[in-house]
Amino acid sequence: MSRFSALANLLEENFEILGCSKDDDFATVRQNYLSLANIYHPDRHSNKSIAIQEEYAKKFKNIQSAYEGLKPYFKNQENFVMVG
Repeated sequence: MSRFSALANLLEENFEILGCSKDDDFATVRQNYLSLANIYHPDRHSNKSIAIQEEYAKKFKNIQSAYEGLKPYFKNQENFVMVG
């Protein structure tokens, strides 16, 4: 697998985790991230069972990781448009 294909697959997975399509703009991605982060934030589930807390904490980390992985993608697009 080429490095480009691996990167494209990773980006696609990040969009899916955030419930977005690869055609969505940064504002949409950010809004979905904030909504999901609010739902799965560990502080909201401290009164639930340990199993649920761990599951939601894992989802929260995946959501954060996906968002952080997509931010540079949008920043690079912005820079490309500004230069071009």
